[in-house]
Amino acid sequence: MHGTELQAGHGPQAARDAGIAFVHQDLGLVEDLSVVDNIALHIGFQRRRGLIDGRSTSAVVARVLAELRDGCRFPALSGAAEDG
Repeated sequence: MHGTELQAGHGPQAARDAGIAFVHQDLGLVEDLSVVDNIALHIGFQRRRGLIDGRSTSAVVARVLAELRDGCRFPALSGAAEDG
């Protein structure tokens, strides 16, 4: 991650310290969320005047996704992803 090799098996706290997280989505609790909303559930929604600022939230999530993509290569989509 960020050019540093990570060793497996050091536990969840070590992963969190390295900036790795997994956001669970329970479709029974929150249905039909966008990618932006799923990620914002974890990192927090941007607010303006006490209300959720969708444009700012989308911009922050786009930066997070860009950081994730920088070091990752995806040779092919999974079958589920290809089906849409």
